Formats: sequence, C-alpha cells, structure tokens
Amino acid sequence: MVGQESTTPTTAANRIDYVDVRTLTRQLWRKKWIILVVMALAFLSGLRDVRSFQAKSVAEMTIAPVDSGAASNTSSSGLPQILGLFGAGQQQTGLDRLKVVIGSTAFAGLMDEKYDLLKTIYAGSWDEQSQTWREPSGFRFRLESRIRDELRLPKWSEPSVSAMSDFLSSAIVFQPIGTTRFSEIQFAHQDAEFAKTLLHQVVTEADQLLRLRDVGSMARDREYILGKLETITQGDLRSVLFDMLRTTEGKTMLAERTGGYAIEIIQPVYVKERKAGPDLVSKLLLPTVVAFLLSVVLISIWALFRAESQD
Repeated sequence: MVGQESTTPTTAANRIDYVDVRTLTRQLWRKKWIILVVMALAFLSGLRDVRSFQAKSVAEMTIAPVDSGAASNTSSSGLPQILGLFGAGQQQTGLDRLKVVIGSTAFAGLMDEKYDLLKTIYAGSWDEQSQTWREPSGFRFRLESRIRDELRLPKWSEPSVSAMSDFLSSAIVFQPIGTTRFSEIQFAHQDAEFAKTLLHQVVTEADQLLRLRDVGSMARDREYILGKLETITQGDLRSVLFDMLRTTEGKTMLAERTGGYAIEIIQPVYVKERKAGPDLVSKLLLPTVVAFLLSVVLISIWALFRAESQD
C-alpha cells in the first residue's frame, strides 16, 4: 500500500504532462486557420507597404580621414596627451568626430538656420499657406494615437531640430570599404538632386564646423601657454611649455590650410543609376514570422488556461 501511494502521484503527474502536450498540439492544429489568417494579414500589410514604396535615388561619395593629425585627436592641441591625461586608446580619427558632429543637435540647428532644412526634410508636414505644421490624419494615425494614449507613449509633435538630428544620424550612412582607410557615405531620397545636394552640404558643413571649433580651441590653448610662459621661470617647465606651444602652432597651421580638414573627399558626390528599393525582409518576411510566433503563443496560452479551468 505504501509503495502504491508513493508511486501513484508520480505516474499521474507524468500522464497529465503528456496529455497537456498532446492537447496543446491538437489545439494548435485545430486553430491553424487563425494562425494562417494572422500571417496572411501581416503579409498583406507588408505587401501594401512594398507596393506603396517609392524608389529612392542614392547619392554617394568616397572619403578618407586626413592623416595630418590636426583633427584626429580628442584634444585639438595635444595638451592632454602631453600632460598624460589621456591614453592613446582614447584618440579618435577625424572620421569618428565627423560622425558625432553630423548626429548632434547643434549641427542640425546650424543646418536649419543656414539652409532652412527643417521645412525641406519635412515638407509633407509643412503648410506653406498658414506657415504651420500639419498634424497627420487618417485611420492609421488615429489608431496609433489611441495606442500611444493607452500605453502612455509620447504623442505626435511638430518636427524639431532634435528630430532632424536623429534623421541625419540615421539617414547619412557610413560604409567602410573593406579593410582600407576609405569609406563611402550614402544618402537616399526620392529626389535625386536633393539627395546629392544634401549629402554634399552635410559633409562639407560638418567638416568646416570641426575646423572652426578646433581653431578656436587651439587659440585658447595658445593664449594659456603664453600666459604660463610669462609667469614660470623654471627651465624644465618652460621647455615643456615650448614643446606644447610648437605642437599647437603646428596644428593651427594645418587647420588653416585649404581643402578638407577632418576628411578628404576622394570621389565627389554622385547619384547612382540604380535606385534603392524596399527591404523585403523587414517589410514581408519579418512581419509574417512575428505574426506566426505571436499567434502560436496566444493560442498556447489560451489552451493552457482552458485545460486548467476544466480540471
């Protein structure tokens, strides 16, 4: 009797687990039409986006970081490196700094102030007659707004300089060319001429902004070093200060030369003949797979709860 009592619960538990798996499989098979419908809806939604996608012209240019060292270090004058405040691993190339500048809010504000770029990029939302931003409309926007309200997510807001900086950092694509020091910079847009013009403006203005910032920083470093030379009389320290002054003067001369500062343009901007099409993986395959997995999970949860309620 004791042996039977100790083995019976284990056998029952094993049987229940086995039956649950079979039941779950049968429920998924019975509800396969739901899975197929959800997958079809996701596929059709992605297909609609693919059909409505407008092919984009791709503007491209080839660049290389400048090896002069004027724009390559984290500090423009080399003061921290001489004083031992930073290690060599923290040095950055001019290309690294260019990427950071392009994605900054300050640079986006500069571009908008100089080229009125905000109204150009978000032209579809700008009402020229009333000089105001138009709020999107339609069923899809209302549905998304309701979902955002329920989830306490940020609502729609007018395009801003911050939004434009996010746009530039994601739309301007840097692609290294193999293991070489060269890189390709690309920007895609429906208007080929706009894509070409914007890419040229962004790269040249960002490079010029780096030059102006570093020249100003080096001027302040030079003023600081000269001030120290007037007060310090110890020979060793004055020797270090003269070395720092020579480094600063050398980089200042390199920064004032004509041509590229942080990067050198190898291939000027041109528009590719072949336009960029939609990404079929993200538009069709991925939504369909997600719909399949989500429907399987929801049906499985429903079947488990139903089995527990019957028990």
